[in-house]
Amino acid sequence: MDNSAQVVPDEAAVDLSMAQAVAAEADLLMPVERAWSLMRDLSLAHHYVPGLVGTEVIGEPASGVGARRRVYRSQDRWLIETVLEWKEGSGFLISVHHEDGRSPLPLFSTVWFRYQLLPATSGDISHCRACLTLYFRCRPLLGFIAYPMALLMKGMQRQLVHRLKKFYESSASGDGGESHQASNRSE
Repeated sequence: MDNSAQVVPDEAAVDLSMAQAVAAEADLLMPVERAWSLMRDLSLAHHYVPGLVGTEVIGEPASGVGARRRVYRSQDRWLIETVLEWKEGSGFLISVHHEDGRSPLPLFSTVWFRYQLLPATSGDISHCRACLTLYFRCRPLLGFIAYPMALLMKGMQRQLVHRLKKFYESSASGDGGESHQASNRSE
């Protein structure tokens, strides 16, 4: 990844301007290339997203814009995540929805997640930062709940990025990375 790259939402692809954003970051003790090899694997979410029991990449492509995955909360409860933007080596933006396109939460009209890898603040190329941002829009007439919801979700985002850090670093050290494929759902 080019250390001079700016991380700016691609407003041309998805308009996030009116969305509420909740972000959390963590330093990863690995180079960006190693972190990207894990982040780009869309089948791994259940290893670090609280409440998920499985992840299944569905259809083609398996990565890049248009890739889709099912994220399972139980054997018969899942959501679909669709990649809307893909920046090779640095991150992607996904839309979270039901199979029929409905929002996953009744209070929100739309939900997205941005996964990003950034240069380490120290400039050390053997480390990088993961930044996970939840974007959401409230349904009409429910805008008054946006700020309280963002405060509530801040803690959840911190937990998510902490779990991602733990999984990535254990995978990089060999403590959990080789066996992760065995627990993925298969189609």
